Amino acid sequence: MKTNSKKLALAGVLCAVAVVGSMLQFPVFGSQCAPVQHMVNVICAVFLGPGYGVAVAFLASDEAAYVTGQVLAVDGGMAM
Repeated sequence: MKTNSKKLALAGVLCAVAVVGSMLQFPVFGSQCAPVQHMVNVICAVFLGPGYGVAVAFLASDEAAYVTGQVLAVDGGMAM
């Protein structure tokens, strides 16, 4: 249980760093490059695993604004 809470706390810190660091962007061949956000996503995926990496990448992205006020159930499909 302690391991999961430590992973979740680290994922929260990395997500906050990615959100703040996403303000630093520069254009590269017609697209926007955010090097801090990319670095945080890679670090999270390597140290915490791919599931946490995908979650942090989603929460730090612009698409996360569409789930404001939603309760996301992570039950593995048990409540169908």
